[in-house]
Amino acid sequence: MANLVRPIHKQPNLLPKKNLPKLMLYAAGPFMGISWKWVCANIGIGYKVNHQKSVQELGLVYRPAEKIVRDQYQSWLSTQSA
Repeated sequence: MANLVRPIHKQPNLLPKKNLPKLMLYAAGPFMGISWKWVCANIGIGYKVNHQKSVQELGLVYRPAEKIVRDQYQSWLSTQSA
């Protein structure tokens, strides 16, 4: 997500450039309320979906994820300055 927002962020050098290592989540997780069991079960799992059926049968048109993330960031920025 940081890569999508970086081009429009005021200070892009503050955004993360790499993923957090799983080992670091193991170490810091308990302090953040995340159990080791949850880290094992959820981190590093691929998630693939296919939206073809909704496009073909229902005629849905999806916006690109990049545009959604950027629009959401712009919206959040406007609420911060108000």
